[in-house]
Amino acid sequence: MVAVENARAMHEAAVAEQTREPLAIEFHHASISAMPFLDDASMDAAVANYVLMDVRDYEAAIAEIARVMLPEGLFVAVVSPSSFEARWHTPAADSPRREDRAGWMDDDYFVRRAGYTQWGDLKPFLTFHRPLRDYIAARKGAGLQLRDLEEPEISEEARREWHAAVIRHHARVSWAYVLKFVKMDR
Repeated sequence: MVAVENARAMHEAAVAEQTREPLAIEFHHASISAMPFLDDASMDAAVANYVLMDVRDYEAAIAEIARVMLPEGLFVAVVSPSSFEARWHTPAADSPRREDRAGWMDDDYFVRRAGYTQWGDLKPFLTFHRPLRDYIAARKGAGLQLRDLEEPEISEEARREWHAAVIRHHARVSWAYVLKFVKMDR
């Protein structure tokens, strides 16, 4: 198994974990947009879990991933579907108007741009919003074929264990797209 991580702190944390619990993972501190340390057609599969939207040159990253994959290799990418303007819209609670019901609003979905986001207590980090079609289009030149697209829903286990309000919140919109590509044998 090979791991490529561009963020120094994340790379150092992964290497430290490998020291505590060895799993024979080969770590590289680099960008997935340029991986000259990996041979052509040397990987069976690749995963980019919430990564591509944080990579400035996502087209080069997809091409590099395809380059290192064996023919018929699987590439799974998980990306966020929301733009920076996505948010819950909650109008006045006492409004009787049907159109005033709370909902998910995602303005400027088709506007490509960079911005900062934050997860939990982590420091804000630079990310890039692109429409889903950009990732799908980038795979063409890389020799990848889209095999599947999933929009994961709340699992049955979560429905049993989570509070009803949390379930309602997470069941209203897709929080991720899971793209499954296969490298074509040219």
